[in-house]
Amino acid sequence: MLAFKTQAQQMPPQVKLDSKMKSEAVTNLSKTLIENYIFLDSAKKVEALLNANLKNGVYDNIEDPMQFAQQITKDIQSITHDKHLRFGFNPGMAADLLKGGDDDENNPILQKKYEEEMRQGNFGFKKVEILNGNIGYLDLRGFNDARIATETGAAAMNFLSNANAVIIDLRENGGGDPNMVKFLCSYLFDSKVHLNDLYYRKKNETEEFWTLETVPGKKLTNMDVYVLTSHFTFSGAEEFTYNLKNLKRATIIGENTGGGANPGGPVRISENFICFVPTGRAINPITKTNWEGTGIAPDIECKKEDALTIAQIEIFKNLISKSNSEEQKQQYKWNIEPLEAKLNPVTVSSEVLQKYAGDYGPRKIYFENNQLIYERPGVLGKTKLTPIRADYFTLEARDNFRVKFNTDASGNVISLTGMYSDGVQEENKKEK
Repeated sequence: MLAFKTQAQQMPPQVKLDSKMKSEAVTNLSKTLIENYIFLDSAKKVEALLNANLKNGVYDNIEDPMQFAQQITKDIQSITHDKHLRFGFNPGMAADLLKGGDDDENNPILQKKYEEEMRQGNFGFKKVEILNGNIGYLDLRGFNDARIATETGAAAMNFLSNANAVIIDLRENGGGDPNMVKFLCSYLFDSKVHLNDLYYRKKNETEEFWTLETVPGKKLTNMDVYVLTSHFTFSGAEEFTYNLKNLKRATIIGENTGGGANPGGPVRISENFICFVPTGRAINPITKTNWEGTGIAPDIECKKEDALTIAQIEIFKNLISKSNSEEQKQQYKWNIEPLEAKLNPVTVSSEVLQKYAGDYGPRKIYFENNQLIYERPGVLGKTKLTPIRADYFTLEARDNFRVKFNTDASGNVISLTGMYSDGVQEENKKEK
């Protein structure tokens, strides 16, 4: 599955298709699918459709190879509904496959290119950090070749090993190597667990994937796991999600995933064209099926843009339910407030905001550019205030302090209460 990202050639040469080139492509593609595609019946139907289209002149007016490739992909997917199965115009990759062989994982020319591409993308590990409340966060954009990506993966997982919970963000992850899926899953189980099987029609073989008993560094077996998904989440990223969901090891938050469970690789079709051909299919040991065509439904469905915020809220609520410390519960509730406000933004009119402006002992509130600014000279420079409620604001530059404006019965602003995350409060009267 490693070649999936490289199917589209960025600067294709100028090629004008003739009838011989199109006929060769259709013939070779049909033969390739009959020999290799995971579903033989579908391959035969594709062969019949493409030959009929060729005979009936459906492709006669197409001279642009990109347009031809798009039409062929549309035609073959109209039969198979397989999003992995894609026909592409890519003379460069076709030449590399001819020189190095159709097994892309052992093709030295392609492997050299893949490795550089993966290194430039930090092997899919876009970001790893600790969020408020000691929540671990991993933004993973791909499951790259485990033969060279595990060192970076181990570093990322070990960075997260002291967190209260971990969020694995797969919203921009299009899949990759099932061995890397296995490697990262291994950090989440303390014993050997059967994750997934891949069945290959041509070899009539089934490859089993189990977690590793040992991994570099510390496992995260006692940590709650949250996986974020989107419609873009696909293939290997779906396997990771499906594995954890069916093993009840993670809470899935976001959108239904893309629905691609048939692994494969690129095959040279002609001088100009290649095709990503799924040669296998996933079989989950628990459900005995997979997510092909349906995707994976999240446990908590929401827009992908809200998934991270909702995951953080869920984690804090869970931590509150588990904690025996009132101090910790106070801190978790403190962290939830701005997250809920982010999901349901509060708008405060300019008229009200202007009433809050003024001096409150050592604290100053300004109304600038239609927003409120806080300053405590000598302690904290100017920083933006964001409303959680109409009279209650967070500070952009400080997480552990907020301000609440107090009014009298007539609605006049009379004081400001500075509120700290540990429960301490300081009130200052408005002076002017």
